[in-house]
Amino acid sequence: MATLKENLRLWDEGVAACDRGEFRTALEKFTGIQDPSAKILFNIGTVQMALGQVQPAAKSFSSTLEKDEHLSVAYFQRGLANFKCGRDQEGLQDFQESYQRLRRNALIDYKQLGLRYKLCACEVLYNTALVHFKLGQTAQCREMLLEAQKIKIEPRHNVIDRALESLDRHQTFQPIEMPSNVLFRPATSIIQNLEKKDYLGKAKVVSSITDRDDFSGFEPLRRPKESQTKSLDAALRLEGTPHKVVRDHIPNSAEELEVHVGNMVFVAAQEEGWCSVSFNNKIGLVPAVCLEEMEDKRGKGEEGRIRDSKVPEPPRSKPPQPPVRPDPPARLPPLLMPPKKALPTPPDEDAAFLPPSAPPKRAPPPLLRGV
Repeated sequence: MATLKENLRLWDEGVAACDRGEFRTALEKFTGIQDPSAKILFNIGTVQMALGQVQPAAKSFSSTLEKDEHLSVAYFQRGLANFKCGRDQEGLQDFQESYQRLRRNALIDYKQLGLRYKLCACEVLYNTALVHFKLGQTAQCREMLLEAQKIKIEPRHNVIDRALESLDRHQTFQPIEMPSNVLFRPATSIIQNLEKKDYLGKAKVVSSITDRDDFSGFEPLRRPKESQTKSLDAALRLEGTPHKVVRDHIPNSAEELEVHVGNMVFVAAQEEGWCSVSFNNKIGLVPAVCLEEMEDKRGKGEEGRIRDSKVPEPPRSKPPQPPVRPDPPARLPPLLMPPKKALPTPPDEDAAFLPPSAPPKRAPPPLLRGV
């Protein structure tokens, strides 16, 4: 079973083939769509009408009305197919039904549905009058043409006036038909989203092959390469002495240059109060009173280099370093605890029943002898 994406692709390819006039290719594309909607069936019938396949076209429009019975333009197309097949009564009923589906509106614009066509009520009445004329009903034919003449909108509807003139001469007239390239088209936004889009893009691995490239940060802060600096210095090696413009000068001839205060020019030569200068890739004359010599810093190394504003300055500060984790503290020795004191010996329980011991005897004092 075909997917929705494949059906949309066939629909778009069929419309494109019809725009190129390749109606058979368009018919193959439309008939290749499985389970076609009312819009696809209408397109099939319109392409069959362009190929002259009137009978199959009438069947395709009938299938369209089975899917959507309120499509007034499908009744209009089926009525035209029946009229060309010689089924006048059926064609008359289709035109009358198409007029009823207009619901008294002057026109229906099918642009919102993808069909770039405005079905006007005067066109439906015009074709209805044609069927009446073919059936020999001249009075009804005139009545329909007069009614259509009252509500005509665009200049192409002047065909109604010419039809009334033909009726006065008892001559037939041609029906109004839709262009062969008027088809229901898929929405452009849907067709554009059929192809897969990569919004993020492919990832790129960027690495530096320079050993001394120790900078990490955003791209605008990256140091310019040595080759860029050399090419810039070569571009700035201009001939002449740099001067600053201190007065505006408006040229009075083609040999002079227009300069303004603040511009920097390079003086190649000076004679009789005029300087031959180069400015903005142009060479011309500027009065010497408008210029003031500047210090030439070209070719004086890194500090005197003139840089382009588009080339960013290299970062002068040191790049950020990762945080240094402190060493873990040394393991401390266990705390010294004071020695534990010996606990007193608990008294003996039997000592309470023993007689108290006699106090110890003291030694007698020494004897004193006489002198």
